[in-house]
Amino acid sequence: MKKISTIVLLFVCALSFAQDDVKKANITVSPYYLWSEPSQIGLSFELNRGTLFGSGGNSSILQVAYGTMTYEVGNQEADGTGYVIELGSRGYFSEKDSGVYTQNTLAYGNIEFKENGYKGTYSYFSFLNPTVGYKFKVGENLSIDPSVGVQWVIQMKGSGDIDNNYIDEWAGRFGIRVGYTF
Repeated sequence: MKKISTIVLLFVCALSFAQDDVKKANITVSPYYLWSEPSQIGLSFELNRGTLFGSGGNSSILQVAYGTMTYEVGNQEADGTGYVIELGSRGYFSEKDSGVYTQNTLAYGNIEFKENGYKGTYSYFSFLNPTVGYKFKVGENLSIDPSVGVQWVIQMKGSGDIDNNYIDEWAGRFGIRVGYTF
C-alpha cells in the first residue's frame, strides 16, 4: 500500500509542476460548413486547455450541426435533413491555439428522408474522423480554420425505404470555420 501511495503522490507532484506553464483556458465559437456526406452547417465549440509540457496546445471539441444528404438509387434521388453531433479532441503542433492541428471526433448523425416517394431514416455512428487543418489567427480573437479529412461510419439499419447498401461507409470531408475566441 505504501508503494502505491508513494507512486500516486509522485505522479500528482509531477503533474502539478508540469502544469505551471499552462495558460488560462479559452473558448472559441465558430459557425462552420463541412462538405461531406452528410454535409453539415452548424456551430463548433472549442475549449482550449493550453499547452502541456511546453509543446503545442490541446482542445476539446463539440460540434452541433444541421445535416443534409442526398440518397441515390439508380437514377432516382431524394434529399434528407437531420442533425449531426460530434465530440472529440484537437492537438496543435506549434502554438497553444493556432497553426497546424490534427483532430478526431466521435460522431452520431440522423438524417430523415421524405421526398420523391422515399420515406425513412439513415443513422450512423463514427469513431474514426481524422482531420488535419490550419487555424489562422486574424487579430487577437478572430480565426479562420480550413480543414480536410475522412470519415468512416458504422451504419445502423435504415428505416422505411432507406437501405444502407446504397450509402458509402467512407466519405471525404472538407470544412471551413470562422471563429471568435472568448
